[in-house]
Amino acid sequence: MSDRPFGLTPKQEREFLKWAKAATEGVTKSAVFLQIFNAQALTDGKDLAYALQLGAAILLDKPIVIIAPEGSVVPPKLQAIARSVQYFIANDPQSMMLATRRALEAAGIVEH
Repeated sequence: MSDRPFGLTPKQEREFLKWAKAATEGVTKSAVFLQIFNAQALTDGKDLAYALQLGAAILLDKPIVIIAPEGSVVPPKLQAIARSVQYFIANDPQSMMLATRRALEAAGIVEH
């Protein structure tokens, strides 16, 4: 039995750490964490960076701002930690822009 995390080889561990650092670099350098909610990214496992970035934002105590397509079910725990959750009409860039502005304003990050 290997004493390495998750049984990774040294090369796999280095590659994973390189990927994780790259995936969270923007989070560590930012003043606020804004994310487009995507439940499918979390449930299908195809975008693990999505969850890793959110986890990093939580651990770094970043203000969390979420925008989500109308009809999305944002989990209650995510709603509880987010400073603001706003909804937009999918495939409507203007609606997304307005939701982002509302979210940042509601979080006290920008003034209108």
